Formats: sequence, C-alpha cells, structure tokens
Amino acid sequence: MSLPTNSKPLVLKHIPLPSLPFNQDFFIILNVAMGSNFGGPVDASINSATMEIDYLRVYQ
Repeated sequence: MSLPTNSKPLVLKHIPLPSLPFNQDFFIILNVAMGSNFGGPVDASINSATMEIDYLRVYQ
C-alpha cells in the first residue's frame, strides 16, 4: 500500500492537554457476568452469585 504523491503528514506542534485521553476521570467496572451465547445458558438452579475482591491496585 502506498500513499498518494500529493499527501503530506499532519504534524501537530501543540496538542491541547484536555484532549488527551488520560486527562479525564475513569471508572473501574467489576462484573459477574452469568451466561451468554458464548458460554451457554445459565443453569436454572443458579439464582445468585457473589464476587469477592481481595485486592485491587490502580497505578497513576
């Protein structure tokens, strides 16, 4: 694959900091997903689940 001969690279000399992806709040979502088409149906005898988290580390 080649670029057209009349194309020029885009160079940004100044990137505004609020536009960077990690300059915003993030959320950690922990989920007990039960059943789907991939894993098959959930057994009817299972009506609840518990997820216990011992440790969660977030690096900044």
